[in-house]
Amino acid sequence: YIAKASPILSCSADIPSGTSTAHARSAAFATSIIAREAGFSGNYRFCTSSELSNDVFTPFFPSARSDGLGKGMVRGFALGFENGKLFGRLTKEAGSVGKLEKILKKGMIESLMPVVNICEEAAKHYECEFLGIDPSIHPSLSEDGSVASAFESLSEIKTFGAIGTVAATSAVTAILRSLPMPIVGFKGVILPLFEDKRLSDLVPEKLDVWRILSITAVCGSGIDSIPLPGNVSLDDMSSAILEVAALAHRYKKPLICRLWPCKGKITGDKTEIDLPKSYAGTVCSI
Repeated sequence: YIAKASPILSCSADIPSGTSTAHARSAAFATSIIAREAGFSGNYRFCTSSELSNDVFTPFFPSARSDGLGKGMVRGFALGFENGKLFGRLTKEAGSVGKLEKILKKGMIESLMPVVNICEEAAKHYECEFLGIDPSIHPSLSEDGSVASAFESLSEIKTFGAIGTVAATSAVTAILRSLPMPIVGFKGVILPLFEDKRLSDLVPEKLDVWRILSITAVCGSGIDSIPLPGNVSLDDMSSAILEVAALAHRYKKPLICRLWPCKGKITGDKTEIDLPKSYAGTVCSI
């Protein structure tokens, strides 16, 4: 198995539509086998993806994609960032959704354009193609790098996931997609449970799986790194995968589904993670 063969290999399975039951079932079976054979580190490096074929050069693993859609093999590179700390500083400065557009856009341009310039020069020097930047907001692996906490610094959101969250994340996504630079990938808000301390603390008591999915429908990457009971059924995982695929195809946006069946755990148990700089969470039901 790819996930077991090496700790640095990642892979994903394409789900063509929200009715691709055979694909979803196969992916759910693979998720179950990976959990048994490789544990969290294996499931961390496997996901399903939808609509990535229409949004190529996505740099975030495990869903990274680099085919050229008719260009043939492209020798090039794209970048994504752990920018939660920067996002937190900018949301605190804005203080409200109404001020986000000016402050977030200005801050992202100031931070990313020097990187774009370096990448374009490097591409010329090495005779390859700079494909672009995925400006998605992604947690930084530090206490002050939480994306959920950053959103809570806006006056409209008392607790991430509560009322006001969808409006704010939708506004952030629109700003990111308007940046005047080469952009690729998700171009939204990425919410990996085990890489965001505040998010991990909120799930599942104040933020359940389906609330996360409703948020990502307007902004992000899908259901990402969700811990499930060890005895979760293939039917339930397959249905979750199809839910994400249906949203992706309905709104023509890239989404992933990354699940983790926790061996020997039941709903409400704390997880045990064998990766550095990752946060333990609580097993959820779906």
